[in-house]
Amino acid sequence: MSESFLFGEAAMQLWHNKYNEDTVKEALLKAQAILQEAIDVGYENARLYISLANVEAALGNTTSAEITLRKISRATALSWVDVIEQARKFIDDNDMDALIDGFILGIADSSSWNSLGTYSISFLNNDEMGLQLYETGRRLNPKNSIILTNLSRVLIRIGNEESLSLAKKYLHQAAQYSTRNRAFVWWRDVKSQLDNITGRHKPSPIALGPPSFQKPSFKNIQQRFEVLLAGQIDGQERGRLFETIFRDLLKITFGPDVVYGSHLVTVGSERQVDASFKWRNFYYRVEVKWHDRPVGPDKIDIFRTILKTAEVRGIFVSMSGYTNDAIVNAIDLGKDRMILLIDGTEIKSIFQGTNRLELILDRKIDTFQRTGNPYDAIKNKVNNATE
Repeated sequence: MSESFLFGEAAMQLWHNKYNEDTVKEALLKAQAILQEAIDVGYENARLYISLANVEAALGNTTSAEITLRKISRATALSWVDVIEQARKFIDDNDMDALIDGFILGIADSSSWNSLGTYSISFLNNDEMGLQLYETGRRLNPKNSIILTNLSRVLIRIGNEESLSLAKKYLHQAAQYSTRNRAFVWWRDVKSQLDNITGRHKPSPIALGPPSFQKPSFKNIQQRFEVLLAGQIDGQERGRLFETIFRDLLKITFGPDVVYGSHLVTVGSERQVDASFKWRNFYYRVEVKWHDRPVGPDKIDIFRTILKTAEVRGIFVSMSGYTNDAIVNAIDLGKDRMILLIDGTEIKSIFQGTNRLELILDRKIDTFQRTGNPYDAIKNKVNNATE
């Protein structure tokens, strides 16, 4: 039973690969029972707890998942984020004695950190935390081809020249080290994705080590956006990549010091913010979507809850546009809080050089304040496009 985490990880593979819903649920429930039984009879291993947390979150119980993750540390009063941060500090300081004393067995296993990174990305939508967790796992075992591949996936989503070069290096290492495990070929799919992007521009070489993410150029994010438009990537991956592209556009437009990446805010249960920034003494929170169908009113309602806890304005970006009910809902909610709507046509105009984001926002704010309409679609061209 000490290795029942393997059953949990197998069930999670079914979940990640979107197998039949009933089959996945049955596997998750069975994995949950086996993992819990192993823990109940006295097996204490970080990989067991992390596997159980992933299964619980996949079943929709993120509260139980976070409680489970706290048990990795012997100081269970800490939040799971504090627990992981403390463990990472011991690893960074190479203080393995303190790590062993303060945590349960298995915390120094690179596979545990791989699972933590996947948890952060899958259930918190937090690429930045996931990147840090994967990087900790890589430090523990630089030859773990699975971690190297997962790191590359996140770096590709970040998408600037430095991160793409680092992804290329890690994928080369993943291919080299996977010869010991010929069953692991997933790195090839990630490499194909990288090749699709870097085929349009070659990243400059960088020094070895963790990335220090720099402000991207407009040309860089324009090229990344064109890859998405070409339909080479779709589904959830397309949505995540678009989030990073839009955050980089915000950094270019308003400055990297006032733009914040994806993070959680506490609203009843925690909710994800795709980006936030400060402009002209107002704070804005941003929701970014690229679905196949127009966004409906339910998505606007969910976004509204994120704005309740602070005096902030909202910006909703939907490449597929909005239903009439969604627009009416935003107008109604606008009586209490400004929620501006941006669609795919407007986003395309920015990357085509016929509009600028700040000018689009200026027009929308002016229209909203005069008429209450948050979705005044910008059809006219604006000169002086982004350099």
